[in-house]
Amino acid sequence: FVGPILTNLISSEVGDIINNIQFSTAGQQTKFQVSGRYQNLRYSFGGTDQTFSNLASADLKVELLIIPRLLLRAERKAPYISYSSASEFENKINELALKYRFEF
Repeated sequence: FVGPILTNLISSEVGDIINNIQFSTAGQQTKFQVSGRYQNLRYSFGGTDQTFSNLASADLKVELLIIPRLLLRAERKAPYISYSSASEFENKINELALKYRFEF
């Protein structure tokens, strides 16, 4: 309920730089995600409530539109299957991708 209200309030002030704020709960954890756009750069930043104390545990996605059909994406995210280890930082997946859109 708070996410859409906060999104409207902030996007009216800063425009598309922040265009979506989401909050959700999964069990006893609160998750958040902030996304936006600046010219040819799109981003998404999020995580759990522990992200505020340790930024290394955050999920981050950055997409750069190079030409209208070519996109460069760098992403750092949590794995779909979690392993028990000493640090959540060690479990992150780092991806780098080039995406080209074909139209027929």
